[in-house]
Amino acid sequence: MADAVQVQALFAQTELQFGGVDIVAAAAGMTRPALLADATDADFSDHAAVNIRGTFNVVREAARRVRDGGRIVTVSSTTVALNDPAMASTTPPRARWRGSPGSWPKRSGPAASR
Repeated sequence: MADAVQVQALFAQTELQFGGVDIVAAAAGMTRPALLADATDADFSDHAAVNIRGTFNVVREAARRVRDGGRIVTVSSTTVALNDPAMASTTPPRARWRGSPGSWPKRSGPAASR
């Protein structure tokens, strides 16, 4: 989901096969548990690519393509609230993401975010 072109292709194929998109559930997420001292730059980059960019790509494309009356549903994780030291490279990307969906309904095109 981190590749915007692949997300666009997925939506195009879905529209072709099913005639349109009425609901999208954006639940992209990954975890690679590691203490902060053991986490790598690649761990953090992978988390950001999936947990932030992937969700953004899906929701943005959904806002463009979901038919009138449709819905965009975002699913979050409780990882941020757990404060687990082994989730050091996962928590910052997820924490950044949690506040974003509330701002989408007014600017999401034909679909409303729930």
